[in-house]
Amino acid sequence: MPMGEREPWLVYDQWSKTYGDLLYFEVLGQPFLILCSLHRTNDILQKRSTIYSDRPQMPMVVDLMGWDFVLGFRNYGAWWKKQRKLFHEYFNPSAVTQYRAIQLDETHDFLRRLSENPDDLFKHIRLHVAAIIQRISYGAKVDSLDHPFVRNAEAALAGVSEAGIPGRFLVDLMPILKYVPEWFPGASFQKKARVWRELNEKMVNWPFEAVKERMSNGTQLAPSIASTLIDKLPEKGHPDREEEENHANKLLVRSGASDSSNSTLQSFFLSMVLHPNAMKKAQAELDRVVGPSRLPDFSDRPSLPYVSALIKEVTRWNAGVSLGMAHCSSEDDEYDGYFIPKGTVVMGNAWSILHDPEAYPNPDEFLPERFLDLKDGQLNPDVQDPSCAIFGYGRRICPGQHLAQDTIFITVASTLALFNILPPLDETVLIKETDIRSLSSAA
Repeated sequence: MPMGEREPWLVYDQWSKTYGDLLYFEVLGQPFLILCSLHRTNDILQKRSTIYSDRPQMPMVVDLMGWDFVLGFRNYGAWWKKQRKLFHEYFNPSAVTQYRAIQLDETHDFLRRLSENPDDLFKHIRLHVAAIIQRISYGAKVDSLDHPFVRNAEAALAGVSEAGIPGRFLVDLMPILKYVPEWFPGASFQKKARVWRELNEKMVNWPFEAVKERMSNGTQLAPSIASTLIDKLPEKGHPDREEEENHANKLLVRSGASDSSNSTLQSFFLSMVLHPNAMKKAQAELDRVVGPSRLPDFSDRPSLPYVSALIKEVTRWNAGVSLGMAHCSSEDDEYDGYFIPKGTVVMGNAWSILHDPEAYPNPDEFLPERFLDLKDGQLNPDVQDPSCAIFGYGRRICPGQHLAQDTIFITVASTLALFNILPPLDETVLIKETDIRSLSSAA
C-alpha cells in the first residue's frame, strides 16, 4: 500500500492496469480493498450497502480529534439515521431551491471581488464557498477570509482532510497508540490532534452559539437553518432539549460539501485556461440564451446544456475528490469468488472510474461534447454522470451534493458570462500532467 502518499489514487490506478479492478492487500494485518471501476463500486458499495455502510476505525480523526459527530465518520446506526433524516429535510433537491437567492447574491459578490483583484482567484473561491455556507447555515454575512468563523473552519477542515487519508498517521493502523502521551518520542501526532480538536470544537460551537445569542437579544440578522432548528427545539428544561440541541448543532458542520465545491471551481478555472475553445462554446451558448443585458440565473439552467456538459467534464477530467472516503465491511462476505473478511477497509477509486476509456473514450482529453446528444445538442442521459463517483456510494452518498451542484452551476455560468479566463499576459502556459492531477484530493 502506498502509505502516506499524497496521490494514492494514481498509484492504485496504475496497479489496476496490471492486477485488475479489484485490489486487495493487507497492512499490519488490516485488509484493504480498492475498487477501480464503477461496476465494482455498484456491486459492492451500492447493491450490498447493508454490509458496507460502516466506517473503519479512525482513531486519529474520531477519537483524538473529536469528529465522531459528523455523518461521514459515524458508523451506521440509530444516531446516524436520525441525523441523516434531519439533514435531508434541509438539503434535499426541493429544499435547496430556497437557498438560491443567497447563492445568486454571493456569486455577484464573488464576481465583483474577482474583477477588482483577479490575482487572488483562489482566495476569492474559498471565500465564496464559505460565505454561501455560513449565510445559509447561520445567517452570517461573511466578507473576508479573516472572519473568525471562516478562519477557524478552514484550519479545522484542513486538519481533518490531512488526517482522513488512510495511512497518513500510524495510529490508524495501530489504534493502541492513541493512549501514548504527547511527550512520548514519536507521538507528535498527539500534539497535532490536540490542536485540531480545539479548532474543531470552536468550529462547531461558535457560530451556533452566536445565533442563539442573537435570537435571545433580538438581533438575528436573517433567517437561517440554525435559527429554524433552534425555534423547533423543546422548551428549556424538557428532557429531550439537550439531545435535540446537540443534533441541531452538529447538523450544520460541512453542510454544503465545501471541499468538493472549492476543488471543482479551481479545476474549472484551470480547465478554461487550458481549453479556451470549450470556454468560447459555453460563452456563445450564454450569449444566445441569456443575452448581454443580465447575468444567468437558475431558470436558465435547462437551456444551457453545453454549460452543464462543461461542468460535468470539469468534474470528470480533474476530479476534486479522487479517492472516496473509506467504507468498512460489517461482516464476512463473498463476492465474485473472492472472500472479503469482516473489517475490510473498502474505497472506490474515483480517478479510475472517471478515466475509464470504456465509459469515456479518450479520457485524458477535455471534451464537454461527450455528455451531449449529437442529434439535438441536449444532455445525453446514456453517458455516465461523473457524480456517480464524486459524491459517494450507497447509504453514504453525500447529502450536501445538491447544494454543492447549485453553487458550482451558478458560479461557472456567471463567470463565463462576464469574463474571459486567460493566462497572464505575455506568459505561456506550460502545465505538466502531474501538476494537473495534483489538484485532485482525497475526501
